[in-house]
Amino acid sequence: SSIGRMLASIVVRKGISENLPESSQLVILRQLASACRSSVSSTTADGGTGSTKATDSDEKHLNRHQLQVALVEISHIIVALGEAGASSLEDLVPLLRDCLAYPDHGVRHEAAAVYAAIAQAFPSEGRVFVIESLGSFGANLDAIISLSLRAVSHSSPVPRSRFRRSNNEKSAGTTPADELMKHQSTLHGNALAVSMLMHEFPHIMGGVATAIVAKVVDVVAKLLQCQFNDSFVKSNPSAACTCIRAGYCMLSGALSMGIDAVVPHHVTTVFTFWQHSSMNMLPGISKFSTTHDLLWVETMLSCVVSFLKFSPELLLAVPDALTRLTGLLEKVFPLISSGGRFEREANYPVGSARLSSARSSVMEAYSWLPPGSFPLSADRIFSFAAAQIQELSGSDVLCSIIDSLVSREDHLVEAHSIERAVGPGQVGGSVTLDNNISIRSSDIVHHNEREAVLHLLAWRKKFRMRSHDDILSLYLREGNQNSIPTPLHEVGTWRVPPDPTGTSKVRLLDSSIHVFAATFGLQDGHTQSDALKMLENMYLLTLSEKSNRFVSTSIIAESQGKVKPQEEDVPASNVIATVLAFLHALPL
Repeated sequence: SSIGRMLASIVVRKGISENLPESSQLVILRQLASACRSSVSSTTADGGTGSTKATDSDEKHLNRHQLQVALVEISHIIVALGEAGASSLEDLVPLLRDCLAYPDHGVRHEAAAVYAAIAQAFPSEGRVFVIESLGSFGANLDAIISLSLRAVSHSSPVPRSRFRRSNNEKSAGTTPADELMKHQSTLHGNALAVSMLMHEFPHIMGGVATAIVAKVVDVVAKLLQCQFNDSFVKSNPSAACTCIRAGYCMLSGALSMGIDAVVPHHVTTVFTFWQHSSMNMLPGISKFSTTHDLLWVETMLSCVVSFLKFSPELLLAVPDALTRLTGLLEKVFPLISSGGRFEREANYPVGSARLSSARSSVMEAYSWLPPGSFPLSADRIFSFAAAQIQELSGSDVLCSIIDSLVSREDHLVEAHSIERAVGPGQVGGSVTLDNNISIRSSDIVHHNEREAVLHLLAWRKKFRMRSHDDILSLYLREGNQNSIPTPLHEVGTWRVPPDPTGTSKVRLLDSSIHVFAATFGLQDGHTQSDALKMLENMYLLTLSEKSNRFVSTSIIAESQGKVKPQEEDVPASNVIATVLAFLHALPL
């Protein structure tokens, strides 16, 4: 379905809307808004179901996949039209508010992205929405808690399916369970939209509003208190985790605004949030199951990475900030490492993705810390990274950072003819071919994985306004892209960690390679020799397996035709990336 939505969006954008004049794009915008309006129920101010519903039997409604394609195109048109699309805001804003309460996670995500697009063209609209949305969280939270407690008091079963998996089918009467799911969807959708708008505020007219950040911190504090509400956690742990995740989602968005918005006073409050949450996830203290704890721990760790990535200067401005951060990571690391409390979650597909995402966040957090600031954990992290490289390479997980470790001049080695291209970027200017290859070869990203890296990729917005000469860049060497964030990072050969990818396994492999190389120089000679032997054995084992596979397949080659060779030598590519990362990290 993800590939189908992507292809449909490309057809609508490249084949229809992109080539139309402004007046025709406005017509399409109104038609898309009307089609979405007929398919989405209205929502009350507190997040409940309104009186008007999209239940007209004579009108064809859009399903969740069509709604996402429509919302993606709406965001494109708004950015393209700019201020010329002001006449459509009157219809769009109520529609988007209702889409944020839609049962499907993808619809809520795309509706939040439309709000971010609106903020680029109309900054005041984005700020108005954030202020109104922050004021509605209290009523929504109260409704979720009261409905959860009422379900227990009336001995009615609390719905076990998570709110992101519910459908949009409505019965004649709305049950308390339906109302509870509606409030959870509204809470999550508004938190997602607010956090996305936080990415845009530093780059639009008017800049960062510190009053909005202070209000976000207050709302986050109320949402995180759900972790300590024993009756609420006991009655509906999934709803409590939804509230906690929403709080850390907005906090990550606020931290991505950087030091211009996050003042030292806020940092002290944020550290208090992390400290209380980390204490209550320890075995014997936590009131959640391991599955529910991992659900919110994943977002908390992503929040920590967002702080280190966008506001590293606060490590110097806030007393004991570095000490408290390393203490937090040392407390969490044993729980998510092999043999820890969350180890058994790897046996389930969704739990495995969340565990990989949490492990990736821990590795990325250590990557952003200054060199030598975690001497007590360096050896354990090195061993854990080595184990992950072996395990993921054995599972045919290919790293994505090898291109960032070589010079742009070496990309010519990967040049292919159109007939022989197997990966994006191998053919000069064929954008269509690159898109087709990317769609066919890329892994599908789950919505939880996409949300886990949503705030970490806001890093690229910093470079949006920088000028770049495409002609001169063909002849000039690239400059030093390894900007040092603080004087603490000037020690040794610290390098900027790579941007995370959406696939949790690939993200974990990339971060493990980076940390493995960064801590390689801290090991003694014997340990370094063992690490190199491990990489050599990993590659030699792959060669023997390929040889055995060739012998077995050659027997049936005559009857079934030629066997297509594997396009990527996964272990060899991972070993090469690790060795290149070594060379970058070692002082020369």
